[in-house]
Amino acid sequence: MDGKYITQDDLLRLSKEISLVRDLAGVSLREYLNTRIEAVVEATDLAKQSMEHRLASLNELRGAMADQAKTYITKAEFAMFQMRYDADCKNIFDKLLSLELTRANDKGKASQTSTIIAGAIGFAGVLIGIVGIIISLM
Repeated sequence: MDGKYITQDDLLRLSKEISLVRDLAGVSLREYLNTRIEAVVEATDLAKQSMEHRLASLNELRGAMADQAKTYITKAEFAMFQMRYDADCKNIFDKLLSLELTRANDKGKASQTSTIIAGAIGFAGVLIGIVGIIISLM
């Protein structure tokens, strides 16, 4: 059988098989065909149930994918969040740079304590110098 037409050879072969089955089993052609038809109906029902189960699973998957797709953001929303993120990053970078410049500026300045100590040492040096001049003049 080539799928579309039944040839004489196919009919002859089927006829031989049917007569062989009938002879061996002692059943009539009608009983044999009815048994075969029932088997085909059962197989069709099983295939139908299997297909319905598969389609139900696919529908469930399709529903889950639709639910998941609802949680995605659009390109416009992403662009808005990206612009806000870029602005926040620039703001943080500017604040960090300002903080680094302030720290560098503070490191370059003398502290009040070191200024007082340096002034006291300078004043003591001037006093010692004046005392030394006075002693040398006497």
